[in-house]
Amino acid sequence: MSAFTVTVNPAQVQDPVLPSPTTNSNPDAAISDAPARINESNPAITNFSEVAENYYEKVAGMNSAFATILKKCKELERENGGLRREAELTKATLNDKESQLHTIQTEMNSQKNELENLRTEKDNLEDVLTTTRTEMETQKNRFDALEINWADERTDHALQLRQMEEAHAESLRLKEVELDGRHALVNNLTRRNYRIRDEINELEEELELYKDTELEAIEELLTAENKILESKKETEAAISQGNMMHSVQIGFALTAAVQKNRASVDEWSKLETKLGGLSSTIRSTLKCQFPDLQEALDLCRETKEKYEKYLDENLEDQKKRREHAHGITSEGDERQEMKEDQVSALLPRNDEESVDQIPGPSQPRLRKRGADKQLVTNVKRASL
Repeated sequence: MSAFTVTVNPAQVQDPVLPSPTTNSNPDAAISDAPARINESNPAITNFSEVAENYYEKVAGMNSAFATILKKCKELERENGGLRREAELTKATLNDKESQLHTIQTEMNSQKNELENLRTEKDNLEDVLTTTRTEMETQKNRFDALEINWADERTDHALQLRQMEEAHAESLRLKEVELDGRHALVNNLTRRNYRIRDEINELEEELELYKDTELEAIEELLTAENKILESKKETEAAISQGNMMHSVQIGFALTAAVQKNRASVDEWSKLETKLGGLSSTIRSTLKCQFPDLQEALDLCRETKEKYEKYLDENLEDQKKRREHAHGITSEGDERQEMKEDQVSALLPRNDEESVDQIPGPSQPRLRKRGADKQLVTNVKRASL
């Protein structure tokens, strides 16, 4: 900015003095009329008049220049709204200078000595105008740079928007591909589910068939157990009847009972062989449906093995007793001891039963009744 600083009172700011259309072509005709009344006979006054006229011409040129500057400032203010404040400051400065020039015009006669100062002020004003033009050019260049920057940003924004659209389109395409893959997976799972359901139905049919086979096997097993119990009952009856028979007849009766029991054991073994012929699938199914069946089969097998062992031992003992049958005395105590030994050898020994706890005639019926209850319980579990 210029070093020349002027304090402007806003109340004193006036518009520039423009030529009136009613005057002649000289804009300072009203001012130039006053020197015309001065006596021109004095050469100093004439010279002063010439100087004043030149000054008036310069002032008129300055006025026109100021008017042009104001007009240009207004045009620039209309064109560039962002520079309105600078233009208003420039207008205020120009109005202040114009007011000063107007004051100089009215006080010209009393301020002749200040003409040089006015020239200096004129130079300062020119510097101010030059500075103003420079600042306006700077602002214009800045505005042009802002326009260029805005155009670049708009181009970058358009490029970013295009890239975002392309990325969004690619994302949509990938999501569509993923969705198609999931649809295909769902279709495959649906078809697989249908196949699994068919297999489940087939397995349920096979399971029903295995249940029927299992029930038949259980019935055969119970029948064999009943036969064994009946054979055991007959053996006990034969033992009871043998108390009144001769020792030889007792041996024959016991041998027949043992052979009959062996036939029952053989029938039991055949039934176990038949049950053992079932496939692993049937066994696993039976184990799942009847958890106690395997335990019952193991218990029956263990009982059968013990029974066979006891029968073998009893048979050997009977052979020895038959060889020495004629040497047996007729004393009642010895005969009673022999009967007790024979009964204890024929009957199966349980870990929890002693020799004194010989089962009576009602215990086979209780065992059969318990087996029937166990069969009913297993059937109920299978139905559940």
